[in-house]
Amino acid sequence: MLRGACLVFVLLAGVVEGQAGAFNPSAGKGLAIVTSSFAAAPTYRDGAGRALRAPAYDKFEAVLHLEYGVPDWLAAIARPRIVATRLAAPLTARDSGLGVTELGAQAQLLRSERFVLAAQALARLPGGARSPLHDRAGGGEARLMAGATFDLAGRPGFAEAHVAWRRRDGGRLDEALIETTLGVRPFAPTLVMLQSFTTLELNGARRGRSTKLQASIVYDFSAAWSMSLAAFATAHAQRAPLERGVVIGLWRRF
Repeated sequence: MLRGACLVFVLLAGVVEGQAGAFNPSAGKGLAIVTSSFAAAPTYRDGAGRALRAPAYDKFEAVLHLEYGVPDWLAAIARPRIVATRLAAPLTARDSGLGVTELGAQAQLLRSERFVLAAQALARLPGGARSPLHDRAGGGEARLMAGATFDLAGRPGFAEAHVAWRRRDGGRLDEALIETTLGVRPFAPTLVMLQSFTTLELNGARRGRSTKLQASIVYDFSAAWSMSLAAFATAHAQRAPLERGVVIGLWRRF
């Protein structure tokens, strides 16, 4: 029971950044997650970490994450997204369209009753949105993931860490990603998660970096349906905006 419950926990980890967990669905089983995120950034931090009054913006992103177990150790992944942004004065502008679509697979390298090690490879196909706030760069991503389940005061929990390298075409800076998740189920239908998402630009003279923190509550309506509500904010930024926002998620296990 513990492992089954924590499998659900880990599959939900990283929903804001659109990443699946390290535990694959079983062969012939799948997961569909729809998330809607709303973010705003009224300020920007420069290379010295000083807050600047940059043009504010609002951003909406809808992501469909599809994951399907082929054999037990390998899952196929597809992740299209739609984005919309609005820049405030003096750069008043609006834009919306198809964002980057990710296609790839995830393989489990090692798995025991309480631990899993997995690797993921994704191709990134650029979309049609034109705003500089959208990640329009194609390329690819390689990700290594480790997850473990545990008991905390008699309640099931899990911890997970991801390290990834993202290659971005079109003159955009490549990125390193470091993501961590801690989840505990205090009550049978409810899961609480704390997460961090760090992005480091890897090349170029003016490399940016940021770390976002997120708190989430997930409620299971049934064995197949769940819903989540999350709030996030940028805790540290250098040459990056200070974003804050909310995420609403609905998923179906099949």
